[in-house]
Amino acid sequence: MNKALKLVVMYILFALVFVVLGTAFYFLFLNVLNFSAGQKMLFFNKTLVFKSFMYICTCLLVIICPCLAYFRIRHRGGIIQLLFYIGLCVLTWLLLLPLCLKGAQSAGVFEASKSSDHVVTAGYFRETENKVYYLTKDLKASEPGSSVNAVIIDTDDKGEIKFEQVKSTPDFPLFKNAEPYSDILLKQSFSNSEDSKTSALSALSFKDFLMHAGEAKAKGGTFWLGFLSFGLVLCCVYGISHMFDWKLVNASFVILFSGFFIVINTLYYGSAFEKIKAWAAGNGFISSFSDKFDAPLLVLFNLFFSVVFLVIGIIRCFKKSSADED
Repeated sequence: MNKALKLVVMYILFALVFVVLGTAFYFLFLNVLNFSAGQKMLFFNKTLVFKSFMYICTCLLVIICPCLAYFRIRHRGGIIQLLFYIGLCVLTWLLLLPLCLKGAQSAGVFEASKSSDHVVTAGYFRETENKVYYLTKDLKASEPGSSVNAVIIDTDDKGEIKFEQVKSTPDFPLFKNAEPYSDILLKQSFSNSEDSKTSALSALSFKDFLMHAGEAKAKGGTFWLGFLSFGLVLCCVYGISHMFDWKLVNASFVILFSGFFIVINTLYYGSAFEKIKAWAAGNGFISSFSDKFDAPLLVLFNLFFSVVFLVIGIIRCFKKSSADED
C-alpha cells in the first residue's frame, strides 16, 4: 500500500515540477518569438502565461504515465500498486486530457505562437532579400495598410540607396521573412540561415499533434478512441518495466519504447510519413477503418504493441509468482 501511495505522490510532485519549470521556459520562448529589438521584454503577461500553462499541462499528460512506469522499476509493488497505476492512467487520459485540450483551445495554443500585433521597430538596420531596411518610425502589423518612411539600401554591386515609404502588409519582407519570430534580427541570431523553415526551438513543438488530438475529441466516438490508442500503448509500457532482472536494462527499455512511440505518434501527422500513409490508403484492410479513425495504420500499430506489452507483463507476473512459490 505504501508503494502504491508513493506512486500517487510521485505523480503529483512530477506534475508540479514539470508544469512550473515548463511554463516558465515556454513563456520565455514565446517572449523571444514576440520580441523586437528596442522593445522592453515583458516578464509577465497573463495571456502568454495562460497559453504556456495550458500547453505544458497538455504535454505533461502525454509523458507522465511512462514516467510512472520508470519510477516503478525501483519501487516495485504488488496488485494494489498496479490498480493505482491504472487509476492514474484513466484519470490522465479520460478526464484530465480532454479538459486540457479544451483549455488549450480557449487559450489559443493551436494558433500562431507569434503575436499578430508585433512591431518592426525604428532605428535598426535589418537585412533581407539583398536589401537593408532602416525605418524612421515603428511599423505595426496590427495596422494593415499603414506606412512609414524607410531608407532602403540595395546590397548589389550597383545597388542604390532609396528613401521611400513601406506599407504594413503580410508580404512585407521584414514581416514575412522573420517567421516564426517577430524580428528578423532575432531569426538571424538563432537560425543558421534566414531561409531555414524551422529553428531548433520551433522543431520541438507538439502543436500539430495536439491539434489533431483536439480534432479527434471534437469528432468523438471511434475517432477519439483511436487517438486514445496512443495513451494505451504508453500506459502499457508498464508491462515491460520488470521484464528483466536488471533494473538498468528495464529502465533503458522503458525510456527507449516510450520515446519511440511519442516520436512516431507525434511525427506521423507531418510530412515525414507521407509515403507510409499513401501505402496505407491503398491497402484494402487498413483503409476499411478510415471511416472510423483519422489514422487507422497508427491506431493498429499502437494497439498491436499494447497487446504485446500486456502479454509480456502478464507472463512476467506469472513467472514471478511461480518462482516465489518454489
